[in-house]
Amino acid sequence: MPSLTAEKVADYLPLAGKMPQISGRIINVTHQIPYHISRSAPSKIVTEAPSPQLPEDVSGAPVSKLARHHHRRGTLRAKFHAAEWTITQSRGHLALHAGLQSLREGYETIQIGWTGPIKDKATKAVLSSEDLAEEDIAKLEGLLMEKGQIVPVFLDSKSRGHYEGYCKEVLWPLFHYLVWSDHAGGLSEKQYWEDYVSVNQQFAQRIADHYRPGDIIFINDYHLLLVPEMLREMIPDAPIGLFLHAPFPSSEIFRCLTSKTI
Repeated sequence: MPSLTAEKVADYLPLAGKMPQISGRIINVTHQIPYHISRSAPSKIVTEAPSPQLPEDVSGAPVSKLARHHHRRGTLRAKFHAAEWTITQSRGHLALHAGLQSLREGYETIQIGWTGPIKDKATKAVLSSEDLAEEDIAKLEGLLMEKGQIVPVFLDSKSRGHYEGYCKEVLWPLFHYLVWSDHAGGLSEKQYWEDYVSVNQQFAQRIADHYRPGDIIFINDYHLLLVPEMLREMIPDAPIGLFLHAPFPSSEIFRCLTSKTI
């Protein structure tokens, strides 16, 4: 692949009304996908043939050919099924996901993001991704790719420290000029920093696994600030963009971080 130059990067920018010419796909990376995932029964491997009323081309876990919708609080949300799994469209960040979806009109795109907490409907418990069977992961990956061109990231136990910890307790206040008062000497920041790094590494690896020459990569928001540098080491010539959905703080505020490697 040719070296990444300033001229080549300029070709990707929509300047003077000219839409960029992209030979590959647009890989949009967000912290979380626009769906909630739940399981209605204990995991089982499906070996029976599909039900007669389902489309003939559906194999393995039965998937509804048409999205069902349900009405709740005035909003219509898509709902899909694959065996015991249910995937329901989320309400949050509608503008972001609508914007990403609009790119499909002119480009081939995929979206990579965390699954979010996966819940068991019967027990209301959150299922650990480490406990999911390979068959379950394959079902969910297939359904999400078919319905939304989505590649899920199944995060390990570090996900809570990344999102609830470093993102919400450290970065969000910092980016909104709310300097926290930590009488523990920055212990909470140090505690969650390793989780933040680990999750960013998992994202970077997932993106690298799906990257093809000619693709361009857009990373969204402060949850994934380390991903561009990690990806650059894996794919030196990949076009990588970072879109921050919050104002970047001044240097006086930013230097309050104990971890200065962002």
